[in-house]
Amino acid sequence: MSCTVVAEFVFQEGKIDEGLALLEAPNGLPVTKDYKGCNHLDLAVDSENPNKIVITGRWDSKDDHLSYFQWRQEGDESGVLGKLGALMVAEPKLTWANIKTTY
Repeated sequence: MSCTVVAEFVFQEGKIDEGLALLEAPNGLPVTKDYKGCNHLDLAVDSENPNKIVITGRWDSKDDHLSYFQWRQEGDESGVLGKLGALMVAEPKLTWANIKTTY
């Protein structure tokens, strides 16, 4: 079943540009987009909190996303997730929702 994933990253004051640079770098979201099960990604800056990034993705399944996230935590030699973590005020918030209907 297809899954929408919403990832929220809240950065320390003045660190969002560094976070965006990491996410948009070749080892960032371009790698995510090519990961098994990822179909689509949107990167957005929250209009009410300029230190918050929201990434919305369409995945084949929650399991595919969990596999990807585990790889980012344990097997990704670029260390993007750790570098992002050093810029954030807290762990990223992840939400998974199974797609019921698409219009």
